[in-house]
Order: sequence, then C-alpha cells, then structure tokens
Amino acid sequence: MILVIDDDPLLSLILCKHLNKFMDVIVAHDGEDGYFKLLSMKKNGTLHTLNFVLTDLMMPKIDGFGFTRLVKTNIDTKKIPIFGYTSSSSASILVKAKSVGMESVFHKSKSFLELIEEFKARSLL
Repeated sequence: MILVIDDDPLLSLILCKHLNKFMDVIVAHDGEDGYFKLLSMKKNGTLHTLNFVLTDLMMPKIDGFGFTRLVKTNIDTKKIPIFGYTSSSSASILVKAKSVGMESVFHKSKSFLELIEEFKARSLL
C-alpha cells in the first residue's frame, strides 16, 4: 500500500492512476490528513501493509517536511520510507528533506514512468 499526500487533487488522481497498477493507494490532502491516516492505520492494525509514502513538500497546514518530522519521531511509524516530490530545484530543499529523514526527493518534472522505475529499482513496487 502507498500513501500519496498532495494538496493538488488532479496530481493526486494522476499519481493514483499510475501507482494503482502496482498496489493499493490511499490519498491524503495535506500532511495533517496524511498523519491522521497513518494513525488510523495503526489503530486498525493495517500500518504494516504500508510500503512507503510519497508526499508533496509544499502544502497547507502541515507540509511534507513537517509530516516527515512527525512520522520519524513516532516509534510506531519511524521506519516507513518517505519520498518527497517538488517543483523546486533548490539544493537547500534536498538538504532539508534529508535532514528530516526523507529517503529521497523527486522533481515533479520527472515522468510517471521514471518515478515508477525508481520505486521498482528500490524494490518498493
């Protein structure tokens, strides 16, 4: 299972369409919603089915960095791989993402096929 977090409904829909070919996808609309979905999965005993999280970095309420901080400081969720994606090409974004515990950050210009190949190469799909 994959948790996709993005405040752009169209991009979420497109990501789901491509990722659903490989496994179930849950969508959250910001970091706060995503964190509540993780806690709900923990409560109902399905957290172990989550393979990874793909989160936008810039969102309202809790952004991708704040979401990652919450996940990585919770003993029950800290081992979940988190990948960020952004339209920014700033090197400081990559440094910040690594500092909060993200595995990697992808640029939104990357094609969905390239993104899927990255996840396959990491044995996540």
